[in-house]
Amino acid sequence: MVLPTYNRAHTVRRAIDSVLSQSYEDFELIVVDDGSTDDTPAVLNSVSDDRVQSLRFPENRGANVARNAGIREADGEYIAFQDSDDIWRPSKLELQVAALDQAGESVGVVYTGYYRVYDGRKKYGPRGKETLAGDIHDELLKGNGWFIPTAVTAVRQTCFETVGLFDERLQRLQDWEMWLRLSERYTFEFINKPLIEKHMRQDEVSIRSDTAAFIDAMELILSEYQAKFQARTGRLAQHQRQLGYHYLRDGRHLRGRLYFLRALRNDCSVVSVAAALAGMAGPGNYRRIKEARRLVNGILS
Repeated sequence: MVLPTYNRAHTVRRAIDSVLSQSYEDFELIVVDDGSTDDTPAVLNSVSDDRVQSLRFPENRGANVARNAGIREADGEYIAFQDSDDIWRPSKLELQVAALDQAGESVGVVYTGYYRVYDGRKKYGPRGKETLAGDIHDELLKGNGWFIPTAVTAVRQTCFETVGLFDERLQRLQDWEMWLRLSERYTFEFINKPLIEKHMRQDEVSIRSDTAAFIDAMELILSEYQAKFQARTGRLAQHQRQLGYHYLRDGRHLRGRLYFLRALRNDCSVVSVAAALAGMAGPGNYRRIKEARRLVNGILS
């Protein structure tokens, strides 16, 4: 297992303990301290379990670099991932190892259900997806928002030998890009049980509000999979609308409006028309319209 961490002294021990409490006990846990400047090194030094080993970067290099260092260091047949503020349920690893042991070599990834925890409130994922197992590449082209977080996966080591490691250029959407690559060659299996708690919060460590990083990542992914998105214009328009909104948030209004127009050219639906009109009015109006549409959908569902 690979666990990257950066300035998570307040949560990383809880994440490690949830791994050490697994019913399946034959594992190694590689914790990669990505140049933390808080008490994370002291917390890691306090862990005495022989199954845990730590690597430390002298400076912050990014989660993908840390994950890749852990993958290279790992000796196991399967690689699972943990995040430094998440909690695994005790049976997670046992169920995933059993599923991979029983599956054919065409199955590259086994992932599980999870809870997103917001201030004590839990929401189950994945949701909003039609295809959860087997060939899920087409489903992944829609996006990865509520689908497969990194920490719910266990991956065959040989898969990384085939498709490569995490793309170290990406500061966001790195999990989505990796699953797109893997799903072109392998099928996925799904364990429909909430085996992880993902604690969602905004703090100084989080990159979730890093608009520029999102833009860079989305531009790269749309370029890498250009042919597939052009064959699915509705999905391309969806991602172009996202890019448009993030460009507006980043203060690049002309670029943002250009993407709303591109989305409208690819998809003349009511959604694209409304998004283009709202985008022309600025990021605040676009956000309010999205929130209103989400509220209406919640009432009608």
